[in-house]
Amino acid sequence: MFKNHLKIAIRQLFKNKTFSIINILGLAVGMAAFILLVLYIQNEISYDRFHTKKDRIYSLWNKAMWGEKLECMDITPKIAAKTIMQNIPGVENTARVDWPRDRLFVNGDKKILSSGLAVDANFLKLFDFPLLSGNINTVLNEPHSILVTPEFAKKIFGDKNPIGKTIKIQDDENVIVTGIIQTPPTNSRFVFEYLLSWKYTEIINGEDVFWGNNSTNTYLLIKENESLNIIQDKIKNLRKNYATIDTFAMFLYPLERWNLHSNFE
Repeated sequence: MFKNHLKIAIRQLFKNKTFSIINILGLAVGMAAFILLVLYIQNEISYDRFHTKKDRIYSLWNKAMWGEKLECMDITPKIAAKTIMQNIPGVENTARVDWPRDRLFVNGDKKILSSGLAVDANFLKLFDFPLLSGNINTVLNEPHSILVTPEFAKKIFGDKNPIGKTIKIQDDENVIVTGIIQTPPTNSRFVFEYLLSWKYTEIINGEDVFWGNNSTNTYLLIKENESLNIIQDKIKNLRKNYATIDTFAMFLYPLERWNLHSNFE
């Protein structure tokens, strides 16, 4: 029975070749479009969801009235992280992340331009970017520490073990490779080939304690079973204790809403 139906179907296909080709192509294009759409949706909704502490991770935002419009931005003063840790017990950890920056690295005759981030040592205690080599508790503690991805290491060191090797950042200082970090997935806001110790930026630029300088991203890890509302209330007007002519109010925004819900329209 099945063979008969199959033969009839094949005959019909060859009998109406043009019509058959149009139908098959239409079906193929439709299926391909559907698969691409599903993959796109899956990628969008999975953004940064691989972090095990994702339910307790928040970004720090500022809001203020500009004319008659409320403006929100996720850049904050560099001093905010330290101040929050000193004043709000419900916060377990904070991490500052500088803007992505291309830097020229030099190792002997080899020079590579690579994009990466300067981060606080606690960055790896908030976010799950696995170390392939190195101690998570110490790799970013020293000012001249740098973590590199396998791709970065291959480009500048070849097949040699990069741990303990020194790299020159052109026009700045030498840094030492203290760990190898797994290349971040594409569905993350953090894209990098290297991670520099935050303390390195303070050596180069000095420590910024000015509350009027909104210049970096700040992330918080809230302690388990803590009241988010209480922490929000404490953070809201924290700036006013340090900058009297400050119109900004700070608030926390959960990781699960970063990718698709941060326009505040």
